[in-house]
Amino acid sequence: MTSNNNDGDAGLEQIHPPATPDEVAAALEEREPDPGDDDLESPHAAARRLAIDRLGIPTEVRHWLNTPGAQFNADPVTAALVKSAAQQVAEALERVQAGGVQAERMADGLFDFATLRERFATPVTPVVDRLVYPDQTAVVAGAGGSFKSFIVLAVMLALATGRKALGLFDVPERRPVLYVTTEGSRSLLARVLAWCTANSVTAELLDGYLLVETIAPDFYADGPDVDALLEVADEHDVGLVVVDTLARVRGAADENSSQMTTVLATLERFKAARRAAWTVHHANRNGTFRGSTAIRDTPDALLEVTRDGDARRVTIKAEKFRDHPQGDRWTIDVEFAVVETELRDYLDRPVTSLAVHRATWHDVDSRPASAPLPDAGLEGNVDKILRTLADAVGPLTNKELARRSLNVEPNGDVGAAYLAARRDAVDARLVDDEGRRAGRTKLYALTSLGRARLAAHDAGED
Repeated sequence: MTSNNNDGDAGLEQIHPPATPDEVAAALEEREPDPGDDDLESPHAAARRLAIDRLGIPTEVRHWLNTPGAQFNADPVTAALVKSAAQQVAEALERVQAGGVQAERMADGLFDFATLRERFATPVTPVVDRLVYPDQTAVVAGAGGSFKSFIVLAVMLALATGRKALGLFDVPERRPVLYVTTEGSRSLLARVLAWCTANSVTAELLDGYLLVETIAPDFYADGPDVDALLEVADEHDVGLVVVDTLARVRGAADENSSQMTTVLATLERFKAARRAAWTVHHANRNGTFRGSTAIRDTPDALLEVTRDGDARRVTIKAEKFRDHPQGDRWTIDVEFAVVETELRDYLDRPVTSLAVHRATWHDVDSRPASAPLPDAGLEGNVDKILRTLADAVGPLTNKELARRSLNVEPNGDVGAAYLAARRDAVDARLVDDEGRRAGRTKLYALTSLGRARLAAHDAGED
């Protein structure tokens, strides 16, 4: 089917495959498994071989198509034929792959209610309780200098070592983590060692569990560099992938345009593989969100980090946790400490770094009912105060609370025991005395934790 004519156009005119790429694609879709196929041959290779057969590629051209990486020294006519044939094969495979993936996706997403119940009735086991889920994308946003990279690193290291994340969130199972750090990678070792020191962890415990990539992949192009990250995540069964920062992986995408939807779609590829994927995003100095609204709207979760002035203290607010019943909104306060590491600088001075010192629930509603509380038993006056508030229609003033719980006269002395019990109940977050006033009079109300504690006590579980 080829000619000895050295005119490339003349040679191309003589290759007329018996089937078009569309026809080949249709044949591939309908193809039944061939018992004669080599079991070691990949499905892609088998489909490619069949495409070459169906397209009627000449024997001398097949050699170059079937020998990837071979030294290409064919004459110009054969070279032109190979290029044309390779393009036809690629088109046929692309069409059958696009059609097959879409059909599979549609079939996988369509089911009746019985299947819906069967598929989703089983509770999802979080990677980190109330914080990280296996099929979750999240954006951690904060202004520069808000310590957001320290926060995500602390979460990753807790997961990699099986410790409680930030001292508050349980880790059901220790898992490897993948950190794509494109900013501050030089200081990463000091940060890791500082965290280990602050948490009494031997750094060697991270061997094989903390994987680091310092070259920024292009999430807008979504090319081989992203494929390589996915392969690493699969190979090591990574529980959490963190990309720090989103700005460094957006490639040529305009941060203020809908092009960021494409960038975030690449992050979704990790979610499709049942791996949690977080990315760190810079907010403006005034705390407003920067860039396209897709950055806020597309991810499953959004954590906003705000620094308290120049202090080494931040507040993390969980703005949303899509689809996860236990991933409710919460706010925590995190304090940092300067920790000395084993590293030395060029003058032999110890290298220091920040590490999370302490994290606390910011408010009553954030704290889970099962969280450890300060010691406040339900004996004596504390029990009376809680039950009085539970029976009340609304918040009570201090005098009314004392009168009802202790049968004290309106102007009578409540006594030091009552004041101590009320203080204990407030400190334990069983009673709320914040933001509830009638004029200048402070009001007291039972919190959800107080109700839960009463219920547990009455059930004999306290």
